[in-house]
Amino acid sequence: MDATRRGLLAAVPAAVTMAGCSLVGGGDSDDRPPYAVENESDETRSVDLRVWEVGPVDPFDERPDSFRDDFEAAAAEGTVPESDYEWRESYELSIEPGDTAAPLDESSATGLLYVRASADHGGAIGVWVEADDSSEDFFVAISVYGHGMSATTGED
Repeated sequence: MDATRRGLLAAVPAAVTMAGCSLVGGGDSDDRPPYAVENESDETRSVDLRVWEVGPVDPFDERPDSFRDDFEAAAAEGTVPESDYEWRESYELSIEPGDTAAPLDESSATGLLYVRASADHGGAIGVWVEADDSSEDFFVAISVYGHGMSATTGED
């Protein structure tokens, strides 16, 4: 069964579906951007979207078990040592109710990515994505609700 972005979003409308990493490809796409934030609340939401390229995929297995927790904590506090990682992008998004913000139309990102979104209502979510250099396009879709957030990732 081929999972599509819309099908995944419909299947898990209010749950964090990212538990660990999904192997996906880096590339570009005209119809599905790699990062999208959908506002499903009744109010305009301000969302801070940040993307780090943490490093190559292969050595990830050799990193300490606490690596993810330590990196996520540093990202939440804004203390990630950027000299140790390649900084990708940062976006300040203002999204009307029912709208979708897609800050990138394409991406050539590869390696281990960490995507963190935080909203003005206090919700925050972090997503790990392993992006290789295959021809498959990948996406990270984040939904913002009245009091929380969810994320879905996959391949187009």
